[in-house]
Amino acid sequence: MIDRLIKTLKPHHPIHADFTIVALDDRSRDALHFYLHRYLGGLMPRIVPFEQYKADRLRDTTGLLPLDEEEAFIRFHLLCRSLSRTKIPEETAQLFSFLRLLKRFSVDREELRQLDRLTPEQWERIEGIFSLGEEYRLSLAKEGRFFPPFEEESFRSLSPGEQDLFVGLPLLTPAHESFLSKIPQGKLFVPEALFGPHFPQEKPEYESAYHLVETYNLPHRTLTGRAIGSPETLYGEQNPGGLGIPNESPRLSFFETTDRSALSALLAEEVNDFFHSRGPSDQMAILLLDEELALYLWRFLFASMGKEVNFSPWLPFHHFSPAQRLLQTISSEEDLSLLRESLIEEMRTSWPLLDLAEQAAYEAAISFCDALSRWRKEWGQSGHSEEWRPLAQYLIRTKKLHLTGSREAPIQVLGLGETGGLSFSRALILPMDRDIFPHNPLQGPYLNVIHTPRIYLA
Repeated sequence: MIDRLIKTLKPHHPIHADFTIVALDDRSRDALHFYLHRYLGGLMPRIVPFEQYKADRLRDTTGLLPLDEEEAFIRFHLLCRSLSRTKIPEETAQLFSFLRLLKRFSVDREELRQLDRLTPEQWERIEGIFSLGEEYRLSLAKEGRFFPPFEEESFRSLSPGEQDLFVGLPLLTPAHESFLSKIPQGKLFVPEALFGPHFPQEKPEYESAYHLVETYNLPHRTLTGRAIGSPETLYGEQNPGGLGIPNESPRLSFFETTDRSALSALLAEEVNDFFHSRGPSDQMAILLLDEELALYLWRFLFASMGKEVNFSPWLPFHHFSPAQRLLQTISSEEDLSLLRESLIEEMRTSWPLLDLAEQAAYEAAISFCDALSRWRKEWGQSGHSEEWRPLAQYLIRTKKLHLTGSREAPIQVLGLGETGGLSFSRALILPMDRDIFPHNPLQGPYLNVIHTPRIYLA
């Protein structure tokens, strides 16, 4: 995939600044920038995640300015509180998430009105949610603003720019499918899908990955060669008690662990084996499907590896000392400027002793001190001073840290969507349990598999 993208850009070398490259899966933007800079060079094209691309296109079309996630949620919460719709930020977050789901999958009033067994009370509640979303959009428009996730239908009508190139696949919502169909041939770069030797050549009637690539005419190939006669040939032997029993050259191996400590021990052994056998340019990928494990694995395994690892999954900010001190300062209503000065001094004197996550936590806490001081003043002037403390505490508890490592590090710990088109000499994918893989289908009283199957299929 990267090779095909470079081949498209090379005739314009060394000036690529007229191009915009869009990472449709959002998370691969940094990887694209690294590999294009390394293998192409010249004046780099603009590389943006899909959500930013959508916001930029809508801004150019409407003349309104996009809001980021935090600002959008704050304004939505203040609107809900003024209308007495919610009491605490957690309630607002649930309502906000439901509205975003409605907008993302183009679910409108008329579609929900057709559902059976809705009581008048339930319909009244749904109608209130739609009305609240419209009032929120209108209030933002009056201020010259918009929140991109609430404008999916507006984006649906847009077409790709002449110099826009697209890499990967987005979540296939109705708006994204419509936009995807407008991308000219040769401007969409998707990693080649690889299927086993016994897959049927015709498109299956059921929904599957094979169905997806055939439907959208995406690059794929089917392996040929000797038939796989037994599960052991493909997977290696199984050891239910823990580590797998290796055979001479297993193509895939499955491991079963009993708890988190066994998982970190397994990863440590795999990483150690990799370092003992790796070549000069070999890299190992660890694809973390459940990012709730990120903090545990970082603290017990990867933090001590320093520059040998690039750790990409998000980490929860509130588990780190600067966040706890920030929460304590807010609860006691102390001056945030004093905490800010203290954090800056500690960071200056202790920086070499801090790991990457601790460094990121200090930087986030200092930025929070500035933002919270500004919001406290603004909300006080607008009559919402009583909302400052609960909102500040909620934003700190939900903040995520993103570490910046090197794409050349031998160990690459990545999230889903960051590995497409990249080659590694060894890879681990984990975990495949607890409704992580396959993912537990969406459940709910209105937006479920039966009522809105397109959400499940996406």
